[in-house]
Amino acid sequence: MTDTNTKYYRFYSRQNGYQNGLPLKCFESDIIEDTYNETSKFIDMSGKDILKYSNIINNKDIIKIAKIFPSWYYYPVGIEITDIRIYT
Repeated sequence: MTDTNTKYYRFYSRQNGYQNGLPLKCFESDIIEDTYNETSKFIDMSGKDILKYSNIINNKDIIKIAKIFPSWYYYPVGIEITDIRIYT
Protein backbone atom coordinates (compact mmCIF):
# COMPACT_ATOMS: atom_id res chain seq x y z
CA MET A 1 0.00 0.00 0.00
CA THR A 2 1.35 3.43 -0.94
CA ASP A 3 1.20 6.26 1.58
CA THR A 4 -0.84 9.06 -0.01
CA ASN A 5 0.88 11.66 2.21
CA THR A 6 4.30 10.91 0.76
CA LYS A 7 5.63 13.71 -1.43
CA TYR A 8 8.39 13.28 -4.00
CA TYR A 9 11.11 15.81 -4.72
CA ARG A 10 14.41 16.03 -6.53
CA PHE A 11 17.21 18.48 -7.20
CA TYR A 12 17.34 20.15 -10.63
CA SER A 13 20.46 21.68 -12.18
CA ARG A 14 18.70 24.99 -12.90
CA GLN A 15 16.59 27.34 -10.84
CA ASN A 16 13.00 27.64 -11.99
CA GLY A 17 12.03 30.85 -13.75
CA TYR A 18 8.71 32.44 -14.53
CA GLN A 19 5.36 30.74 -14.87
CA ASN A 20 4.68 30.27 -18.59
CA GLY A 21 8.37 30.87 -19.33
CA LEU A 22 10.22 28.95 -22.00
CA PRO A 23 10.86 25.36 -20.85
CA LEU A 24 14.51 24.48 -20.29
CA LYS A 25 16.35 21.20 -20.34
CA CYS A 26 18.22 20.38 -17.16
CA PHE A 27 19.73 17.53 -15.19
CA GLU A 28 17.80 15.87 -12.34
CA SER A 29 18.89 14.05 -9.21
CA ASP A 30 17.42 10.81 -7.91
CA ILE A 31 13.94 11.08 -6.41
CA ILE A 32 13.72 11.91 -2.70
CA GLU A 33 10.75 10.49 -0.79
CA ASP A 34 9.43 12.84 1.89
CA THR A 35 7.03 10.66 3.88
CA TYR A 36 6.27 13.32 6.50
CA ASN A 37 6.35 16.29 4.10
CA GLU A 38 8.98 18.00 6.22
CA THR A 39 11.04 19.34 3.32
CA SER A 40 8.41 21.31 1.38
CA LYS A 41 9.73 24.51 3.00
CA PHE A 42 12.98 24.04 1.05
CA ILE A 43 11.39 24.29 -2.41
CA ASP A 44 13.32 26.72 -4.64
CA MET A 45 16.39 26.59 -2.39
CA SER A 46 19.83 25.44 -3.47
CA GLY A 47 21.52 22.44 -1.91
CA LYS A 48 24.02 24.82 -0.27
CA ASP A 49 21.21 26.76 1.40
CA ILE A 50 19.40 23.60 2.48
CA LEU A 51 22.55 22.29 4.18
CA LYS A 52 22.37 25.26 6.56
CA TYR A 53 19.28 23.55 8.03
CA SER A 54 20.76 20.04 8.20
CA ASN A 55 20.45 19.99 11.99
CA ILE A 56 16.62 20.10 11.76
CA ILE A 57 16.12 17.77 8.76
CA ASN A 58 15.26 14.16 9.58
CA ASN A 59 15.32 13.02 5.95
CA LYS A 60 18.96 12.06 5.37
CA ASP A 61 18.45 11.60 1.60
CA ILE A 62 17.98 15.34 1.05
CA ILE A 63 21.17 16.07 3.01
CA LYS A 64 23.15 13.44 1.08
CA ILE A 65 22.04 14.75 -2.31
CA ALA A 66 22.42 18.42 -1.31
CA LYS A 67 26.08 17.68 -0.51
CA ILE A 68 26.56 16.14 -3.96
CA PHE A 69 24.76 18.97 -5.81
CA PRO A 70 25.14 22.16 -3.70
CA SER A 71 24.36 24.48 -6.63
CA TRP A 72 21.21 22.61 -7.75
CA TYR A 73 17.66 23.56 -6.71
CA TYR A 74 15.00 21.58 -4.85
CA TYR A 75 11.55 21.13 -6.43
CA PRO A 76 8.67 18.64 -6.53
CA VAL A 77 9.02 15.83 -9.05
CA GLY A 78 7.47 16.71 -12.40
CA ILE A 79 7.93 20.47 -12.29
CA GLU A 80 8.72 22.04 -15.64
CA ILE A 81 11.82 24.20 -15.25
CA THR A 82 11.39 27.44 -17.18
CA ASP A 83 13.65 30.29 -18.22
CA ILE A 84 14.18 33.15 -15.79
CA ARG A 85 14.80 35.70 -18.55
CA ILE A 86 12.10 37.87 -20.08
CA TYR A 87 12.15 38.07 -23.89
CA THR A 88 10.73 41.11 -25.62
